[in-house]
Amino acid sequence: MNLGTLVLNEDKVHDEQHAQHLPSGYDAITAAAEDTQLDPIEIGKQAAAAQKDDPAIWFVNFPSKDASTEGSKELKAYQDDVLTYRCWASGVWWTNVLKVMSKQSLSKQSSYAAKVAITHMKMTPW
Repeated sequence: MNLGTLVLNEDKVHDEQHAQHLPSGYDAITAAAEDTQLDPIEIGKQAAAAQKDDPAIWFVNFPSKDASTEGSKELKAYQDDVLTYRCWASGVWWTNVLKVMSKQSLSKQSSYAAKVAITHMKMTPW
C-alpha cells in the first residue's frame, strides 16, 4: 500500500555546484546529522522558511487521515508512523544542509535538501 510519495522539484535538484559536499549514502547522511552542535529549533525554523518560500520537496499523502474505510485504525497507525519518519528524516536532511550551506540562499539550501533527501530515501534500509 503506497500512502505517501516524496515529490521533488526537478529544476532544483540538478545544481551540481554543491554535489561534492553531498554525503555518500544513508549512513553518512545520518552520521553527519548526529554529529552536530546545531540547535534543532533553529534547524526547524530554517527548514520551514525554505519550504515556505522556495520548496523543493513535497510530501503527498493518500488517503486523508479522515478517510473512513475498512481498516481505518490500521491506516491511521500507518500514517502516524509515516509522519514520525518524515519528521525525523527532514531533521536529518536539514541538519546536513545547514552544516554545509548555512550562508547560502534559501533557494540553494532547498535545492541541496532535495539532493540529500533523494540520496537518503533511496538508501534507507526499509
